[in-house]
Amino acid sequence: MRILASIGLFLAGLAAIAYAYLDAYTAIGRDIAETAERGEEVSAFNKAMDLILSGELPEPTSVLYAGLLLIAIGVVILIVSGGKKHDDGHSV
Repeated sequence: MRILASIGLFLAGLAAIAYAYLDAYTAIGRDIAETAERGEEVSAFNKAMDLILSGELPEPTSVLYAGLLLIAIGVVILIVSGGKKHDDGHSV
């Protein structure tokens, strides 16, 4: 059961991280689209090219950090829980 909880926390953490980055990229896309709608197509194109060529990632949000925390908790649960000892005192 602890393994399933760890896997669940790990997947929830990955989902939170993915959501944070998708939200950041859609915000950038909306900003570029608003610039293009104002009739500044060249400026929107330059803004998009600057973002692509700079290689900078969008600024992480608190959701990203919450996802990392969930993953860390899942790993700690998995390590601390250990396993059942099947030692009967007999050497194999």
